Amino acid sequence: MVIEFTSSYSSRKMYPLQGENQTPFSLFLCMIPGVDQLKNNRAVELLQRVGDLDPWQDLLFEGVVGEAPSLFLEDFSGIPFLDKVKGVEWYQLRSRTRAGDGDLFVATQKPVAGYEEYNQRNLGLGSPEFLHADVPGANPLCVAEACLQDTSVMARIKAKAEEKGRLVLHPYMGSDAVWKFARVLQDQTKADIRVISPIPPAGYAANHKGILTSVIEILLGEEAVCRTVTSTDHAVLAKAVRDFASETPALVLKIANYASAMGNQVFDSKDLASEAEEKILEFEKSHGWNGKMEILVSEWRVDVLQSPSTQIWIPPLGQGDPRVDGIFEQLLEGLECVFQGSMPSNLPGELQDEMGRMSLVLADVFQKVGYVGRCSFDFILCGRDLSDARPRFVECNGRWGGTSIPMVLMERIFGKGKTPFYRARDYVDPALEGVAFTEICNRLGDSLFDRTTGKGHYILYNVGCLRDFGKFDVIAIGKDREEASSRLEEEFPERILGKL
Repeated sequence: MVIEFTSSYSSRKMYPLQGENQTPFSLFLCMIPGVDQLKNNRAVELLQRVGDLDPWQDLLFEGVVGEAPSLFLEDFSGIPFLDKVKGVEWYQLRSRTRAGDGDLFVATQKPVAGYEEYNQRNLGLGSPEFLHADVPGANPLCVAEACLQDTSVMARIKAKAEEKGRLVLHPYMGSDAVWKFARVLQDQTKADIRVISPIPPAGYAANHKGILTSVIEILLGEEAVCRTVTSTDHAVLAKAVRDFASETPALVLKIANYASAMGNQVFDSKDLASEAEEKILEFEKSHGWNGKMEILVSEWRVDVLQSPSTQIWIPPLGQGDPRVDGIFEQLLEGLECVFQGSMPSNLPGELQDEMGRMSLVLADVFQKVGYVGRCSFDFILCGRDLSDARPRFVECNGRWGGTSIPMVLMERIFGKGKTPFYRARDYVDPALEGVAFTEICNRLGDSLFDRTTGKGHYILYNVGCLRDFGKFDVIAIGKDREEASSRLEEEFPERILGKL
């Protein structure tokens, strides 16, 4: 049951737009039995209360992806409290994994020596143009704002847009800052500027755990999520804690608009219920609560078998149905289940089909309220075993992320539907602090994948954090999940530490 939710966009009204897949579970919504149109309409109406679509319609992408030059950027200004993530300011260089010939990609951080050559030589990812938005003293996570302040970067972007008559922005996430940036470009050029991302109210709703829970319960019923109460009222939250504590051994408190599990804290149910309001206040204080953000109380399932995710693409309304691009097993760490990596799922087909069906029911509603682009849904599978398992939604990632980025990178390298089995994760070792990217490549030697020869089995990306934090992302390729896992967890550490 969801008690309430509020929104920073709640004073406005939103109106709906007018107007080859490697997996067998990419179904169109019209093929899904049991979709209740009345429930669909109720969910759309709920989302329409989040904000106004009208100011953004002329910038919302339409057409065929890839026909016009693109500007790729990873602006994190719409995600609160990322200071807990080491080296997050360097993550924006991941935009290179999606950029190709004729494109631009921009970052506030300088490129890593040797990384561009690696992308061109080893991975065959073309030769896009890099722009460094250098604004002294500015927040490095605010890439869109930095572009607006850097006159040379703005001049180059405008020139690129007017050269072809059109420029498509591919942001990591459709934050307010990105759409403001797009509006300025549209106003200051004669080119047609478009954005591939959800409009701000749609993106806000998708990423808001409380709003998402309400939409799921309308469309698919309360059994499709863990029991949840969302509120800013401490008394309401404390009552939910006491009500839930008698029926479940563990509870989780969540900040509704935090990314992933960073705003989660798991408690013993009886311990939390004993001084519920005091502990909720302590949780809020430790997580930077501003007095307005919604808090969720949810049951924390202890019978979780797996934590898969569905990777979704949502085209503009009227230009095709949402599709499932893949289903992946997530690699999670710690009690709060913080994301560490992913690999393609080997779950039974009926479970994958069910998660695909459930995801597309939500994606269809999102599409009607201005959601365009990449989206993913996190699930848990609960039960005695997989034959007894039921999928439940955990959250939506209304943006690119740690699973979709390597998924699309592998498709670019090998071709859609032709990717070998792989496992991707971030790798951290303090012993690598101060080590150059080129030295890591030297240590991997011929085990580093080369697209020209087809030899090697390691692919590197997100390498900006390496020198300062000994941290980067790696994909290990194998003939099956066992070989990929063995290479990643056993062979890889040995190689990069110079022991092989």
